[in-house]
Amino acid sequence: VMIEHRNAINFFVGMDRTVPRDNDRPGVWLAVTSLSFDISVLELFWTLTRGFKVIIHDEARTKKGSDDAFRKPLGLGLFMWGNDDGAGPAKYRLLMEGSKFFDANGFAAVWTPERHFHAFGGPYPNPSVTGAAVAAVTKNIKIRSGSCVMPLHHPLRIAEEWGVVDNLSNGRVELAAASGWNPNDFVLRPENHKNNKQVMFDMIDQVKALWRGDKLSFPGPLGSDVEVLSLPRPVQNELQIWVTTAGNPETWIDAGRRGFNVLTHLLGQSVAEVGEKIRLYREARKEAGFDPEAGQVALMLHTLSLIHISEPTRLESKSRIPS
Repeated sequence: VMIEHRNAINFFVGMDRTVPRDNDRPGVWLAVTSLSFDISVLELFWTLTRGFKVIIHDEARTKKGSDDAFRKPLGLGLFMWGNDDGAGPAKYRLLMEGSKFFDANGFAAVWTPERHFHAFGGPYPNPSVTGAAVAAVTKNIKIRSGSCVMPLHHPLRIAEEWGVVDNLSNGRVELAAASGWNPNDFVLRPENHKNNKQVMFDMIDQVKALWRGDKLSFPGPLGSDVEVLSLPRPVQNELQIWVTTAGNPETWIDAGRRGFNVLTHLLGQSVAEVGEKIRLYREARKEAGFDPEAGQVALMLHTLSLIHISEPTRLESKSRIPS
């Protein structure tokens, strides 16, 4: 916002007419607005030119109280999406360069999705593959699936592929699991579509057990079960799990009861509705014996970014992606 001198003068005249004051005792004014916001012109300059004593609010000295939750680190991250627009290898430039930037500047995580058989999201058919690419060019940032659609996979493949990424990243892997949303994706495993949410939770338990080093039995080709240990062994002893959900409060409650984190968004639900679901989630964690405040909720938000790069020096078109 460009504030001109006359704008400020008109504002001050309006304040003079509105705010009662004793010219002999102008009073004390607490300035709480960031200097980057235009209303600070009122708090600092109108007050001083009218003889007020101005006290600048110092957040660092504020006593801890009911707003402690707002003092927790936000844990901002980069969530990739995009369109398979024929750009060739350039379609992954934002992922790679963005990951390196976020890694070097104290951000929390890079998330890559899973999307099949459609141009929208088409560059991301398997988050373990893109996760391995991110692991090779970063040192600090968490590498998360956003999400791994578990009913489309075998738990052994999930454990082993992400075990590779965990080794490449020296223990920075975390998985968000989804039950699936597009029926056509289930051509990969059609038998899992009918009860996909229960399949997801069952597979989470299996993947976590394999990750810890447990041997699990699976049906073999010769009519008997085969006991298998997944390899390579990951760096982390325990795998951090997020459950991707939106509209169904029961999924939030299930995630809380099982001690998982939650990945959600604002498509089809309001901020107030998300707030109510977070309350249900934390209550479920508490009832199940987990620390209600320890569970993390990640919110996907959308922004605009330049992603179509036909030449190294020219950005040609804009596309909407989550970030």
